[in-house]
Amino acid sequence: MRRQNERLLGLLRPVVQSLGYELLGVEHITGGAGIVRLYIDSVQGVNVGDCARVSEQARPALDTAGQYGDCTLEVSSPGIDRPLFTLEQVARWIGHTVEIRLLRSLDGRRRLRGILLSVQDGSVRVDFEQRQLDIPEGQIDRMRLLASS
Repeated sequence: MRRQNERLLGLLRPVVQSLGYELLGVEHITGGAGIVRLYIDSVQGVNVGDCARVSEQARPALDTAGQYGDCTLEVSSPGIDRPLFTLEQVARWIGHTVEIRLLRSLDGRRRLRGILLSVQDGSVRVDFEQRQLDIPEGQIDRMRLLASS
């Protein structure tokens, strides 16, 4: 699954949770000053005001963390084509269409699109072109829910 910066997760999860949101994932994009992108959600959904509120509280935490102080902070809702960061998140979307990017090709393909059937024992089962594939979590680079589902 998406490789996440555990240090950033540990630093920012308590801030986000204290405001009543779930921190779905963190992306740290290096190059230049860098970007730290947070994906947040809540039962009521997320709007621009929510993102601004989290940004105001998360910025000081980044500033005190040293190496992230110069990074641009972006706070976002997961959007229509929701990125999935953990197997727990994936399990919420059984029966929906997902797109998976693999670390290594499977049958000559690194991108798969199919119906999510189950999550079990560290693997994801997907109905892909009339075949059921079990894909270990360690082989998944990125996964996202598709709006068409």
